[in-house]
Amino acid sequence: AVTPYIDNVNPTSITGPTTLTLTGRNFMPYPTLSVDDVTILVNDHVCNVTSLSNTSISCDIGDIEAGHASILASIDGQYVRGNRCVSTFDHL
Repeated sequence: AVTPYIDNVNPTSITGPTTLTLTGRNFMPYPTLSVDDVTILVNDHVCNVTSLSNTSISCDIGDIEAGHASILASIDGQYVRGNRCVSTFDHL
């Protein structure tokens, strides 16, 4: 089995509700995977997944508290690994 891996999260700072894009690889270990199989949490707030490909996940996040935010992703119940396994970005 392939392991999903996050390389980057954009943007790296936000000031309010926005769309985050996670880029990496192996986000779709099988072709029937859908956005409903992906969970993205930003400081325990759900980031609503809107699109999914093998190398990119987009999600919409609302207002969250200011400061560093941790991003945790799971795909079909498997936590995503990588240098951004628990990613941080600034919320101003």
